Amino acid sequence: MPQSRFSAQAKRSPHWVYALMLGVSAIARAVILMLTLLQIELFGQPEQAEQFLEFQ
Repeated sequence: MPQSRFSAQAKRSPHWVYALMLGVSAIARAVILMLTLLQIELFGQPEQAEQFLEFQ
């Protein structure tokens, strides 16, 4: 009986790990994007941002 319980948990755990990794990566991307936007707005350098976009 305990073996079947462990196997069921082993089957469930990868899905939870995958979902957690997806959530963490999505949160990290959102935080980085917000930080870059805040840097451009706070330091008030739209000219440099436009030049950076033109060079890319």
